[in-house]
Amino acid sequence: MLTPFIKRTTDEQATGQPVVMEMGSAQEFGLVLTLLALALLAGLIFDAMALSLLLAVLIWLGVQIRQFRRVYRWSRRPWRRPRNGFDSWFNLAYRPYRALMRERVRSRQVTARLRQILDLVELIPDGVIVLSANGEIEGMNNAATRILQIGDNDVGLVLSTLVRSPDFVSFIRSKEVSEEPQILEFTSPVNPDHTLEA
Repeated sequence: MLTPFIKRTTDEQATGQPVVMEMGSAQEFGLVLTLLALALLAGLIFDAMALSLLLAVLIWLGVQIRQFRRVYRWSRRPWRRPRNGFDSWFNLAYRPYRALMRERVRSRQVTARLRQILDLVELIPDGVIVLSANGEIEGMNNAATRILQIGDNDVGLVLSTLVRSPDFVSFIRSKEVSEEPQILEFTSPVNPDHTLEA
């Protein structure tokens, strides 16, 4: 790929990073000069300057439409690097592509971090249940599954309908936040001989 003609702005001094505005590539500039020279030559030879210039403009327009179609096809599935021949068209697609790739890397990092957290939650011997604002079960670790005899099919159900203890229900519905953690002891819904803490 050829180096584009660039114009640097005064923003470079403010940010410390160069701000590059694409003015077109040397390849595009060369094509324009070639088409213009051929149009002028054909116009002089055939004494049809207007027709020759019109033909050169149409060829240039065809080249630009082809580049536009490449960007359009790429934009429908931007998972691979754009394949435009001219720098100005390539940069038009490459900047969003680069931003997409950065977001994919960030998403992978966040997903990996969440997996690590979930693995740590699975190691906790206490039961951990994630509830929505409405008290619906969104997830749980293996210890919670074992202690309360609930499973993946209970995800989406309201926890207070599965654990039928009036004290537990009022504890879950309590919206008060105190400085000291509140601990509730209640009888296990699975084994009445066991006491659970929440």
